Amino acid sequence: MLVSTTTATALRCPECGKIEYNGISIFQFSGYASVVLICGCGTTLATLFSSNYRKFVLEIYCGMCTGSHKYFFAGKEIWSQGAAEILYCEDTGLESGFIGSREEVNKAIKQLEYSAARLDFGLNEECLNDPDLTNQLLDSLFEKLDAGKLSCKCSSNTKLQVETLQDYVEINCQHCKSYTQVAIGSEEYLMILEQNNELQLTPKGLVVPNMIPAKSKKEQDTKL
Repeated sequence: MLVSTTTATALRCPECGKIEYNGISIFQFSGYASVVLICGCGTTLATLFSSNYRKFVLEIYCGMCTGSHKYFFAGKEIWSQGAAEILYCEDTGLESGFIGSREEVNKAIKQLEYSAARLDFGLNEECLNDPDLTNQLLDSLFEKLDAGKLSCKCSSNTKLQVETLQDYVEINCQHCKSYTQVAIGSEEYLMILEQNNELQLTPKGLVVPNMIPAKSKKEQDTKL
């Protein structure tokens, strides 16, 4: 029976926020007790320690809570070709990354991704500063919040906090500390809010599962 001598990790970088893949070979431990995993931006992601090739400790520098967590594996688990192991953040309960064969890690990442790209609701120089749009956007946000359609990915029962500031609304979760800022004068953002049923806050911003792209009133009328 062939025994695998390689494994792979996919870890979210605490510095740049990207998911970084690293391949690891058992032969990298020849003469060394540990292997350091580095992000493309230069940030240390994790260190994998070996004890006589039989026991392994993976210490990651979490991209979800910015703390560090340790995960313990037997040798047969590290080099297994089975399903990828999910590395959960101990503080937030969110996925910090995966470890397993490269094929299984890639599969796990694809399953984790939303069917639509994450929305960037950051401040926008092109905000329209229209009082009517501002009121409509705020009404839409609070309606979703009250109806439970605006929630945090950490799945806590903590209700999201919404703070209205001069040019934007800040939405934050007191449980996992995720937050984002929504420009309150953008017609595009208003249409996205109104045309999609649910919003979810993540450590990287707001996302819309199964997103319906924003369509202008003219486009909607044309299709009708």
